[in-house]
Amino acid sequence: MRDQPINTFGRQVVQPLLAAAAIVVGAFLVYIWIRRNSEKTDRGFRNQVIKDAADWMAKTTGATSESLFEALINEQRDDPLLAPLLRIDCEILKTSPDKCNRTVVVAIKDAGKVVIGNITREVPWEYLPDEVCSEFIKTGEKTQSFIFVEKRVQISVQAEQLD
Repeated sequence: MRDQPINTFGRQVVQPLLAAAAIVVGAFLVYIWIRRNSEKTDRGFRNQVIKDAADWMAKTTGATSESLFEALINEQRDDPLLAPLLRIDCEILKTSPDKCNRTVVVAIKDAGKVVIGNITREVPWEYLPDEVCSEFIKTGEKTQSFIFVEKRVQISVQAEQLD
């Protein structure tokens, strides 16, 4: 049998280059996957807050939850369905290392009076947006609050002239 020459170029140059390329491509794919999951979590969290607000408003105003959700999610602030809406807040209370309570607070104007309702749900840590988790870790605080919608209300004050 004849000795076959060893291809040292392939072993010394090509194989390490292929391995490095595979590592770079793999790392990039993991980065994209993490980023997409983070965006999904943020969007899902926002959608749940808006859905809870729409559900509560539907019970109070008589409009359908679906139509209110569509108007809120598409930020159609001039939509007549949203005329009574004054504000939507979200408060997050960290109850344990892996769970939080999320309370959606909705304020509407009904027959000249402000009516406030809230919906509280338990939310696992992994379903919170990254910014919320980071803020809890950074500050050590147990609560965070966010304003989702706030309408400017024009108040007219009539001054009485003093003699």
